[in-house]
Amino acid sequence: MSTTDDMPDYDSLLLQYRSGKLVPVIGSDLLKVVSSDGKKIPFERYIIGEILRDLTYLTNDATPGKAAKSLTELAISRDGLDNEVPGIYSEISSGKVDGQPYFDNSLLQLLARGDNFKYYLTTSHDRQLEELLDNDVDVYTWNHVKTEPLIINKQSPKKKLIYLFGKIAKDGEPDEEVSYIDIDKMESLFSLAASAPQVLSSDMDSLLGILKGKTLLFIGNHFEDWFMRLAIRVLCNRKFKDLRKKLVYIINDSSAAIQYEEYFIRKYGIEVVHKHPMQDFIENLMSKVLAESEFKDSHEGKQVFISYDRDNKIIAENLNSRLRQHGINTWFDVRSLEIGEYETEIRNKINSVGTYLLVSLISKELAGKPQADSYVKNIEWPIVEQRLTANRMFEAMGRQVERFKVLPVAVDEFSGYFDVLPDFIRTNNIYPHDSDQLIVDIDKFLAQ
Repeated sequence: MSTTDDMPDYDSLLLQYRSGKLVPVIGSDLLKVVSSDGKKIPFERYIIGEILRDLTYLTNDATPGKAAKSLTELAISRDGLDNEVPGIYSEISSGKVDGQPYFDNSLLQLLARGDNFKYYLTTSHDRQLEELLDNDVDVYTWNHVKTEPLIINKQSPKKKLIYLFGKIAKDGEPDEEVSYIDIDKMESLFSLAASAPQVLSSDMDSLLGILKGKTLLFIGNHFEDWFMRLAIRVLCNRKFKDLRKKLVYIINDSSAAIQYEEYFIRKYGIEVVHKHPMQDFIENLMSKVLAESEFKDSHEGKQVFISYDRDNKIIAENLNSRLRQHGINTWFDVRSLEIGEYETEIRNKINSVGTYLLVSLISKELAGKPQADSYVKNIEWPIVEQRLTANRMFEAMGRQVERFKVLPVAVDEFSGYFDVLPDFIRTNNIYPHDSDQLIVDIDKFLAQ
């Protein structure tokens, strides 16, 4: 489903965030520089428009040309720019001194507070986000001259910050190449795609391996349309024709229709193109995220797995919200993984000792689907049945059994399809999806 409505689906984004699958891809537009006249100007545009405005170049016929409008345009005409630009970046003070320009990183501050953001990608070169994350971050750098795979240590408890196009070195640090013109950035993405290994250990993985099951949130990336398509193609690690199962959100300030919206967005299933002011979007999203962080688990980590068919996603989301409002810790699958990855994660979660209850949403439509056409019937229900069967065997042998129960929840009037449901569902009371008693009984079971 694609939408270009002005208001984004914050609930869907929150579910992605809650599951740890939402990865911000942060551009330079999130960092503002306050100019001497008080205007807030995006980081790189300030450099081009303010600091570099007096740098003009000569055309081939030796007549004066106009001031450069981009780093790429400037690089075409000016030798040694690779040495000048990092110096220009680092000269901008991080505090206001004698009325001089300073950074406004308030939007980065908000994003840095997202505890469930496990990975941050930045397409800018500045160090503000790294500093805001303090010591609770592992930093990785990629640029156009690197060819070895970018390997991520998944076992480290720290967040991961990845500079896609290099970063500005501080005093005492070794110099790093910076991909600041279009050709360098293209080369960075190309080499990233070419270098990713196919198989790694459970402890380590390539960046593209890490991103394979994640949702990408592009925020403030002032890319031209062709480059945005290239970035999505590479970071999703799949051909365009396979993008439909990947969630990608594009958040920019532009009020005009994005040039590639009609064809690219609709054809390849980019989930949201958000035209609302970027600051409003970040403030609204993070207000929900920070409220989420205040969730109080009433049952010491005991978890409820919500199993649902795609057709019942909205009802499942509403039930998930109701449970969490009552302090019930849920695991709600946001369906951004491929089938192969899915099965491993689903199996592990259903069989986890921390999963005490499985709420199974049932409907006439689900009951009538062929097993091969239903992820719930083909994958989830057999795993549930295996765990219940194992529990009965252990109980018969006198062994200790991990507590696990299934609660069926009907999303419709529930009639006419009882006989086609599996035995482990038919042996339980079936609750209406809007039942208050369902919440009460879940609370009681987890409290035992």
